Amino acid sequence: MFAKDKTAQKFRKKLERLLHPAIWKEVARKRGLSKKRLMVVEVPLLFESGFDKKMDYSIVAFCSKKVQLKRCDPSFTDRISFQMPLSKKIKKADFVINTSFGKRESRKQVQKIMKALTF
Repeated sequence: MFAKDKTAQKFRKKLERLLHPAIWKEVARKRGLSKKRLMVVEVPLLFESGFDKKMDYSIVAFCSKKVQLKRCDPSFTDRISFQMPLSKKIKKADFVINTSFGKRESRKQVQKIMKALTF
Protein backbone atom coordinates (compact mmCIF):
# COMPACT_ATOMS: atom_id res chain seq x y z
CA MET A 1 0.00 0.00 0.00
CA PHE A 2 2.92 2.33 0.55
CA ALA A 3 4.65 1.43 -2.69
CA LYS A 4 5.15 4.29 -5.10
CA ASP A 5 4.12 2.59 -8.32
CA LYS A 6 0.95 3.87 -10.01
CA THR A 7 -1.13 0.79 -9.20
CA ALA A 8 -0.36 1.05 -5.49
CA GLN A 9 -1.08 4.79 -5.51
CA LYS A 10 -4.45 4.26 -7.23
CA PHE A 11 -5.33 1.54 -4.72
CA ARG A 12 -4.36 3.75 -1.78
CA LYS A 13 -6.43 6.67 -3.09
CA LYS A 14 -9.45 4.42 -3.67
CA LEU A 15 -9.09 2.99 -0.17
CA GLU A 16 -8.87 6.50 1.30
CA ARG A 17 -12.04 7.58 -0.57
CA LEU A 18 -13.86 4.60 0.93
CA LEU A 19 -12.50 4.80 4.46
CA HIS A 20 -12.19 8.51 5.24
CA PRO A 21 -15.92 9.35 5.16
CA ALA A 22 -16.70 6.38 7.41
CA ILE A 23 -13.90 7.29 9.80
CA TRP A 24 -15.04 10.90 10.03
CA LYS A 25 -18.63 9.80 10.61
CA GLU A 26 -17.49 7.62 13.52
CA VAL A 27 -15.40 10.45 15.02
CA ALA A 28 -18.39 12.80 14.79
CA ARG A 29 -20.67 10.17 16.36
CA LYS A 30 -18.30 9.64 19.29
CA ARG A 31 -17.93 13.38 19.74
CA GLY A 32 -21.71 13.69 19.95
CA LEU A 33 -21.84 11.00 22.64
CA SER A 34 -19.02 12.46 24.71
CA LYS A 35 -19.74 14.62 27.71
CA LYS A 36 -16.13 15.82 27.75
CA ARG A 37 -15.23 19.31 26.59
CA LEU A 38 -12.09 18.04 24.89
CA MET A 39 -11.59 15.09 22.57
CA VAL A 40 -8.26 14.02 21.11
CA VAL A 41 -8.24 12.25 17.75
CA GLU A 42 -5.03 10.75 16.44
CA VAL A 43 -5.05 11.06 12.65
CA PRO A 44 -2.20 9.72 10.54
CA LEU A 45 -1.64 12.05 7.60
CA LEU A 46 -3.86 14.70 9.23
CA PHE A 47 -3.00 17.53 6.84
CA GLU A 48 -2.48 15.34 3.80
CA SER A 49 -5.97 13.84 4.16
CA GLY A 50 -7.71 17.17 4.86
CA PHE A 51 -8.94 16.02 8.28
CA ASP A 52 -7.32 19.12 9.82
CA LYS A 53 -10.16 21.19 8.35
CA LYS A 54 -12.65 19.20 10.42
CA MET A 55 -10.80 19.78 13.71
CA ASP A 56 -10.97 22.77 16.01
CA TYR A 57 -7.23 22.56 16.69
CA SER A 58 -4.30 20.53 15.43
CA ILE A 59 -1.25 19.33 17.32
CA VAL A 60 1.88 18.04 15.63
CA ALA A 61 4.15 15.81 17.70
CA PHE A 62 7.58 15.28 16.22
CA CYS A 63 11.14 14.35 17.05
CA SER A 64 14.47 14.85 15.38
CA LYS A 65 15.30 12.64 12.41
CA LYS A 66 18.02 10.95 14.49
CA VAL A 67 15.58 10.06 17.27
CA GLN A 68 12.94 9.00 14.74
CA LEU A 69 15.31 6.53 13.12
CA LYS A 70 16.17 5.06 16.53
CA ARG A 71 12.51 4.68 17.49
CA CYS A 72 11.09 3.32 14.24
CA ASP A 73 11.41 0.12 12.34
CA PRO A 74 13.46 0.74 9.17
CA SER A 75 10.50 -0.25 7.00
CA PHE A 76 8.55 2.69 8.44
CA THR A 77 10.80 5.17 6.64
CA ASP A 78 8.96 4.36 3.37
CA ARG A 79 5.76 5.71 4.91
CA ILE A 80 7.44 8.99 5.79
CA SER A 81 7.88 9.70 2.09
CA PHE A 82 4.06 9.98 1.78
CA GLN A 83 3.94 12.68 4.41
CA MET A 84 4.05 16.42 3.99
CA PRO A 85 7.44 17.84 5.02
CA LEU A 86 7.64 18.37 8.78
CA SER A 87 8.37 22.09 8.37
CA LYS A 88 5.01 22.54 6.59
CA LYS A 89 3.15 20.52 9.23
CA ILE A 90 4.65 22.66 11.99
CA LYS A 91 3.52 25.83 10.20
CA LYS A 92 -0.02 24.48 9.80
CA ALA A 93 -0.36 23.20 13.39
CA ASP A 94 -1.98 25.17 16.18
CA PHE A 95 0.32 23.50 18.71
CA VAL A 96 3.61 21.61 18.45
CA ILE A 97 5.17 19.01 20.75
CA ASN A 98 8.85 18.17 20.34
CA THR A 99 9.24 14.63 21.68
CA SER A 100 12.99 14.48 21.05
CA PHE A 101 13.83 15.12 24.70
CA GLY A 102 11.94 12.30 26.37
CA LYS A 103 8.67 11.68 28.16
CA ARG A 104 9.09 14.20 30.98
CA GLU A 105 9.67 17.12 28.62
CA SER A 106 6.90 15.95 26.29
CA ARG A 107 4.46 15.82 29.23
CA LYS A 108 5.33 19.41 30.15
CA GLN A 109 4.51 20.50 26.61
CA VAL A 110 1.23 18.57 26.66
CA GLN A 111 0.28 20.16 29.99
CA LYS A 112 0.83 23.64 28.52
CA ILE A 113 -1.42 22.78 25.59
CA MET A 114 -4.09 21.35 27.90
CA LYS A 115 -4.09 24.56 29.92
CA ALA A 116 -4.47 26.61 26.76
CA LEU A 117 -7.36 24.45 25.50
CA THR A 118 -9.34 24.18 28.72
CA PHE A 119 -9.58 27.96 29.15
